Amino acid sequence: MQSIGVARWTDLPGIRWNASKSGKGSVMSKRRLESTARAVAALLGVSALLASFVLFGCEPMPAAAPKAQFAIYEGRFSELFDDGIEASAVGMVGNTHPHSRQDPELLERAHVADGIVKVRVKTVTTKIEGDQTAYVLELEPFGRLGGAKAPGHSFSVRFEKTAPGFGIVRSIEGRLVGKTFIAFVREFTNPAAKGGEAAYHVHLAPSTPDVEAAVKEAVVLDEVH
Repeated sequence: MQSIGVARWTDLPGIRWNASKSGKGSVMSKRRLESTARAVAALLGVSALLASFVLFGCEPMPAAAPKAQFAIYEGRFSELFDDGIEASAVGMVGNTHPHSRQDPELLERAHVADGIVKVRVKTVTTKIEGDQTAYVLELEPFGRLGGAKAPGHSFSVRFEKTAPGFGIVRSIEGRLVGKTFIAFVREFTNPAAKGGEAAYHVHLAPSTPDVEAAVKEAVVLDEVH
């Protein structure tokens, strides 16, 4: 029985299937063509997939959210939020603060603070880097007295050796845990930190009724003006 001969060019560029009169040759040519066709089809499929990805899947990446802008910790800011702890707040004898509506420093702190909050010391951690020692206090807010940006979550404050509150922290360390303060808080850019990370700085006053009353008066005066 004579084999059916097919003499034609295939639709694939550069490939011709011309079956010979020999059945064996015809089968081999057909298998080779089928194998080649499958490979080309696979490549075409990948190309189509890539094309659809380019056309429909590659939308412009959204721009990264800009970092919040904070004031640089320097000048007057470093005096108002000096990482200081008033001695009377921990039962020590030292310089006293008037804490009244006539106290210009209290009014200024209340005006520029992110928030004025009652805080409780959760932890005190000692940081030793080379021959330098610092302390990190984790403070937990439990009552807002003023400030639209008062932190509503626990935050940490680092007391360097140059901070006015460093000596008090060093002298009582762990005994600070559980103590409460009225904290004037503001977040600043630290130019010395890698990437300019922000950090909280505070001034810690006694958590007493008279100080709280003075703070509330200062907040009201600030809102009026």
